[in-house]
Amino acid sequence: MKRLFLLLIPALMLFSCKSTNIKKEQVSQWDSLLLEQGIIKVYEPLRAFIAETDSTESYYDISLVDIEKYHGKVCPGIATGFQMFREVLEKLYPNSVPVRGQVAVACSKPNDMLDVASFILGIRNFYGRSELGKGLLVVDTTLSPGVPKEFVMIFKRLDNGKTLKVTFDKYKLMNPEDWPLIDQTVMMFEHHEPIPEDQLERYQKTVHNEVMHILTNGPREGVYKIEEIDNYTFEFENKN
Repeated sequence: MKRLFLLLIPALMLFSCKSTNIKKEQVSQWDSLLLEQGIIKVYEPLRAFIAETDSTESYYDISLVDIEKYHGKVCPGIATGFQMFREVLEKLYPNSVPVRGQVAVACSKPNDMLDVASFILGIRNFYGRSELGKGLLVVDTTLSPGVPKEFVMIFKRLDNGKTLKVTFDKYKLMNPEDWPLIDQTVMMFEHHEPIPEDQLERYQKTVHNEVMHILTNGPREGVYKIEEIDNYTFEFENKN
């Protein structure tokens, strides 16, 4: 028996090593796919302020891998939202790099995009980073379009006032017939209810397939619309 156990140890170690290598390879392939979505370059004033680096090197390249680590997952909304943010920032800064602490964001309701905005732009609601970015991320329910699964975001560049409005339709992220499964499963997860195994598998497959479609082919048509406006004022601007 002891001899059999000793013989099994190398086999178990080999199996363990192979399993670990396979897992690392799978993670690497997934990260590579996320990195293929490109980066969003931002200028970070705080790095130069504390002399961590000089002003010519005070930049961050933010990828979808970084967003996944901060938010916790890459779902269809996050995959699409990353592309939307890059497009918005390219329009706000057509000839330069976005500056953290220089863009204010308002959203019609709390949602995943607030995480993306906070991470990329370094902005917060009630607190800041050494007071840079404090109060630049807000929820404004008056922006609500009044349509289920739709929300509105406002992006305002504070140095020149350029303002963009984004209307985001989550309903178009998925096929209409998939939403009952998505909504029910998410609700059960949020309420810590047991989810039948077959239902969970169908949910996971549906979400994964949609994420892969977005990462491979780009966002679905009409999920978001970007337009320039000139009539939005943040509450903090009235106090200045």
